[in-house]
Amino acid sequence: MLRRLPERIEPIRYATMGRMLEGQVALAGMHRLAPSLNSQTGLVNAELILGVDDSGVRYLRGTISTELGVVCQRCMQAMQLFVDTEFALGLVTSREQADMLPEEYEPLIVDEQTMSLTEIIEDELILVMPIAPMHPVDECTGRQMNYENDPEAIPAEGPQNPFSVLKKLKSNRKITVEE
Repeated sequence: MLRRLPERIEPIRYATMGRMLEGQVALAGMHRLAPSLNSQTGLVNAELILGVDDSGVRYLRGTISTELGVVCQRCMQAMQLFVDTEFALGLVTSREQADMLPEEYEPLIVDEQTMSLTEIIEDELILVMPIAPMHPVDECTGRQMNYENDPEAIPAEGPQNPFSVLKKLKSNRKITVEE
């Protein structure tokens, strides 16, 4: 069984020491992610390694996995979205250092001695969340219009012109001009 991760860490010191953290963080504490979720119950499993690479860059590499309770945007029913992602963050103290990071790292600007580990993990979850989560098509109860494979789904009359009512009014009126 994994243990709870610490709420706050000292990323620069941990990277210099070469620390490894493994544990869980509760979804309930992730307030910025909450509006995207149907349920905030559950835990995020995380394996994190802080260190310094051969070029002297302090880093935080990690793998996070969890199941998120979301709403399918096709059928509007609850669903579970499995997330399993890896990330590599370069620990920097300024934007100038961030600009000089190798491409393999995304910058994490460390402006305080300690940082919230929950917020770092929450940021990574927000980045991998789909804009419109949906069940796989064969599992979704929502109706999907597939005109190529379902000829009965094509509207019989074609698209309605919203100005067709005005056209009828115009053709029914006779305008006479008196001189």
